[in-house]
Formats: sequence, C-alpha cells, structure tokens
Amino acid sequence: MTDVSSFTGPLPPSLVEQLRRMRVVPFIGAGISVGAGLPDWEQLLRELLGYANQHGLSGADGAQIEEALATRQFELAAEGLVKRLGPHFSDGMALALRKPNVAPTTVHQLLARVKWPAVITTNYDDLLPNVLQTSRTLTWKDDSELGAALRRGESHLLLAHGCLDRPETIVLTVAHYRECLRHAAYRTYLKVMCTQYTLLFLGFSFTDRDVQGLLEDFRHEFGHAEIPHFALTQEDQVGQLRADNLRTNFNIQVVPYQTENGQHFAVERILGTIIESCPAEQIIDKAAGFQEITNLTNRRALLTAEEYLNQFATTCRELARLGYLRTSWVALAQGLDEVKNEVPLLCRVTHTLALIDLLIADEQYWSAGRRLQELSGLPLKEHLPPDLLKEFVCTWFETGIANYDPEVVAQAVNLAREINFSEDMLSAVDARLELLNFLHGAPWITPGAPAGISA
Repeated sequence: MTDVSSFTGPLPPSLVEQLRRMRVVPFIGAGISVGAGLPDWEQLLRELLGYANQHGLSGADGAQIEEALATRQFELAAEGLVKRLGPHFSDGMALALRKPNVAPTTVHQLLARVKWPAVITTNYDDLLPNVLQTSRTLTWKDDSELGAALRRGESHLLLAHGCLDRPETIVLTVAHYRECLRHAAYRTYLKVMCTQYTLLFLGFSFTDRDVQGLLEDFRHEFGHAEIPHFALTQEDQVGQLRADNLRTNFNIQVVPYQTENGQHFAVERILGTIIESCPAEQIIDKAAGFQEITNLTNRRALLTAEEYLNQFATTCRELARLGYLRTSWVALAQGLDEVKNEVPLLCRVTHTLALIDLLIADEQYWSAGRRLQELSGLPLKEHLPPDLLKEFVCTWFETGIANYDPEVVAQAVNLAREINFSEDMLSAVDARLELLNFLHGAPWITPGAPAGISA
C-alpha cells in the first residue's frame, strides 16, 4: 500500500535514478499558473463570460452559461462560451491570461534552471515560454516538429492544450479534447513520453475531471506504464484510495506535501532537492546574475527605491549581455513592478524603455506594447524631457506596428502631433502608414489626420 504521509525525507530512489539519467520530464498543470495570479479553469470561464457580456456577445445563452457555471457544469459552459465568442474567443483568452502584473513565480524560475529533455504543460499562458531557455515551443498540432523533437532528442516545450498566439490550437471544450487526443502524431508523442521518460506532475489536482479523463486516455491508448512517474500533490487533495489507484493503474507515485498558511513553499523546497539530484551538465548556469539579484534583494531595505531599480536594471542588462535575454527581462519586469509606484515618473519611464529594448530583442512585441500602453495614461508630457518623450512615442508607435494594433498606432501618432514632432519625423511616420495601407489594401490609419484618426 502507498504511504501518503507528507514528504519530509529524501526523494524516492527511482526518481533520483531517473534524474541522474536525465530521463525526467516535468508535466505542468494549472496550479503553477494560479500561483502566479492567473485564473483557474472556473475563473477563466467566468472571465470569458464577463468579456462576452461586456461586448454584447453572450446573447440569449448568457443566463444558461451562468447557470452551468453555478452548477459546475464547466464543459457545458465552455461549449457555450466558445460558440458565443466566435472570432472574439482569442481576444477574450488573451485578456484573461495576459495580465500586465503577472510574472513567473519561484517555481517557474526553478524549472528554468534545468535543461529538461522536454517540459509539457496544459496551460495556455506565456509564463513557461517566457522563462524557459528553449528554442523550440510546440503544440499538439505541430506534427513534423513533434516527430523531429523526438528523433533528435531536442529539448523543447510542448503546449499540450495550445497557445494564445495560435487560437486554432487552444483546447477548451469537449470537442477540442476529443480532436486533440485523436490526433495521431500527438498520441504517438505522448506514448513515447509515457513509456520512455518519467513524468513529474506539478500543479495538478487529480480530482479534476479533465485530468482524470487524460489519465484514462493514457491507460486506454498506452496500457500500463512500466516507467515510474511521480506527482507532487497537496496532501489534503489526495487520499489513500486515490494514491493507490494512481500507482496501480498509472504507475504514478504520489509525493504529498503540506501547505504553509496556504502557501506552497514545500514545492519550492522539493524542486530544489530535485535540481540538486540532476547532473551538473543539465543545470543552466545563471548563478552569477541570480546571485547579484539575490544580493540586491537582500539589501533592498538599505537602498532608496530609485537606487534599487538603477542597480537592478544594470544587473539585468548584464545578464542579457551574457546571453540570458529572456531571464534578464523577466527579472527586470519583476523588479520594476515591485517599485514602480515608489520612483519618480522619469525613472520609471527610463527603465521601462530599457525593459522594452529587452522585450523587443526577444520578439515579445505584445508584452512590450502592454507595458507602454500602461504608461500612456500617466502625465508624461508634464514630467518627461522632450527627448525621452519622443523616444517613448517612437517606441510605442513601433510596438503598435509590430502588433498590427491600429488603436495603439493611432494613439501614438496623436501624441506625436500633440508634442510637436518635427515635420521630418511626422513625414517618416506618415510614410510608414502609407506603406502599411498599401500592403494591406485598405486605409488602416489615415496619414496626416488629426486626433481620432482610426480608419
């Protein structure tokens, strides 16, 4: 019988052996993203319903969707929402899951310290893609890429239920789940992962119906697993019967832990032990930069907010210079959010623009645009010197172009006219807009128009 007493000692020997052989693949569930402040499945559906109501899209089904949510018929609610949102579905998902003040947690950062053979997640958000140092991010629809990753043994991230930038890959309804699990390349991929690697489940509640369905599909398609798998699970969410069922039917050994005042610090400690068990060649060396950030954090009380942010930004730029671009902007975003309301606006804008440079270098145009959009509502004209204000406007304009966002472009152009850009600069802006209109075959934004210039 499986002992489900809370984890206090060394890792299970079979897990340590698989870690040493570099045969462990983290399988990340919604709990990890919820810990960062993102919605769980029920909250996500409620936010989608709120979006539908706000935009007049819920129609006569709105009350029925609300009733389905109230009675926890989440699959039914999801079906109704996807149907009602139609082409607006991707916008609603992005609004719910791309929140400006949400950043990767310590668990995300710990996962990023190891070059895993693969990381699999059922989450749709950007937190893992943003923090993991991997050049390959795949979805269940990427048939040839999935095969190539397996053949070549390339480290990769699989967004098993799709990603926000590719709404056709998002798996939310029963029909979506059915299509996904019937996809031949994806089934083959999961079979390889289940039979050749140890899966380490994090952030899953095995009482969730979707997780139970996934496990049943695994057993139906792939039979009993011979390779051991493990699940870090909150102690009060798994009983002896469930633990025995997971071991007997799926060869998943539960590693239970206790929360501390509602916090999951034990997961961080267990992950730290897991990392220590990995071979040295599997650890991504970011020690120097992280140590300096830790030192700064420890000295925070001795520094003014502005001194802290100045030193933090310098450290992050050095991390980027060493090649850890994504790590650097994630860290700088966290540091900036920590003190942004304590520093002068000039300081905040200066370091936000430094963050934008890192985001654009990593092609994170959407996140860059959101950061600038957040600043645009502040009294910039009254507090910024002309050169910095012009730099802000030009950068804001460029992110609007990169995101193909007419509203942002229009706002940036309006601000450019308000602060009296030179005629040469305005002419250059108009030329860019004329080129876009020519390429897209319609007047996207009208060059030379006054404020309120959306076509």
